[in-house]
Amino acid sequence: MLTQSLAVVLRALRKTRELTQERLPSSRSYAFALEAGTSKNISLGKLRELSKSLEITPLALMVLCESIESEQDSLDVIGKLKEELRQLRSIGLDEEIREEQRSSSLVSKAKAREIADSKRLAVKRLKEEGKSRKEVAEALGISKSSVQRFWV
Repeated sequence: MLTQSLAVVLRALRKTRELTQERLPSSRSYAFALEAGTSKNISLGKLRELSKSLEITPLALMVLCESIESEQDSLDVIGKLKEELRQLRSIGLDEEIREEQRSSSLVSKAKAREIADSKRLAVKRLKEEGKSRKEVAEALGISKSSVQRFWV
């Protein structure tokens, strides 16, 4: 189980680097739960903080966990990772990732707010013109639930 593998790696890294639990991010109880394998979830942000405090990249941390999970040497895990990445590249994943970045489905909060404000104004304008919620949704190409949210 990944939580158990993470616990083993954390304890080993902390001992190897001669660090106390206080050096780990968040509260001592959270660090204890991670090292005990009783914490069920860890966010990506916490994983990054944890890795930084242990002076290791998140990827290296995950490789070490995977080596426990798969009962393989960590360098063998890296070899499999390289092959997996080569296969993903061969089917066009790199280009798809770049396209996703360009089309920016990852919108900043400010941009998202700007888009929401624009939709809110458009819904208000069409509502004032006497359009129904269904007609507004169709005219703007947004869901009826979005129209409902902006209808007020």
